[in-house]
Amino acid sequence: MGLVKFVGILNMGTYYMISKFKGLFISGLIFFFIGCGTAKKVVSSPKPISKIDLSSLIEEVQKAYPKHKSLAIRGTASYTDGKMSEKINVQFRFIENKAIWVNAVMIIPIARLLVTPQEVNFYERFQKTYFQDDFLTVRKVFNNDLIGFTLIENLLMGKSLVDVSKYKWKSIDNPVNYILVPERTKGETIPTLFIDPSSFLLQEQRILVPGTSNTLNIRYLDYINIEGVQFPKTIEISLVEPQSLMQLVIEYKQINRYDEDVAIPFEIPENYTPISFP
Repeated sequence: MGLVKFVGILNMGTYYMISKFKGLFISGLIFFFIGCGTAKKVVSSPKPISKIDLSSLIEEVQKAYPKHKSLAIRGTASYTDGKMSEKINVQFRFIENKAIWVNAVMIIPIARLLVTPQEVNFYERFQKTYFQDDFLTVRKVFNNDLIGFTLIENLLMGKSLVDVSKYKWKSIDNPVNYILVPERTKGETIPTLFIDPSSFLLQEQRILVPGTSNTLNIRYLDYINIEGVQFPKTIEISLVEPQSLMQLVIEYKQINRYDEDVAIPFEIPENYTPISFP
């Protein structure tokens, strides 16, 4: 069951973890920067610079985003909720802006996911079920217009889940990270972002789930340098509720970059049952 919850977190279209998150799992992570006082030039430093120019900081954050044509990644995914825990091997394949492919393995393949800008495709071998539909349907099911391909791709690549340059932000003084808080806008769920001052890499995205006391935290615990490009190595995703904690940790063990599109094999087996939403 932990595996199914793991896949649910990744695709946001399956009924497992998403049904618990009510579609708010990755409902909208953006940067809003507002300069305070006399702005200072953005330079790499061990500690945050006071009165930093936030527009320039946004530019540095975007420059630090990993760039890729195609990726093939081997890693692990660990799930725990205080009652049970499970660890599986996972394979990822990315074609930038086109496809995300995930294969979950426990000795043999047990589940597969394909996400494109148009739709979500998923099947699992335990109960022989599958899901296949477009994002328009997924958004209607969870009443959330922000769920989409870019959101998922950014989450797994250590990027802000939405375009940071489209919003305004203010900063909070902190001795360790730049902490960026957006100006609230009606109908949007906005995160707080934590930025490393020496590398401008995203360290954490934190969301207070509206109407609840629940918090969604996405932390990038460390990064790995691949051919001069920084990719997240360990991603910790936590849903903190008053009486419980659900946590998924994805660790990339091996990352290969390619200049051409990687193969994306996906075919739903015969005689599988479609997943239906209530």
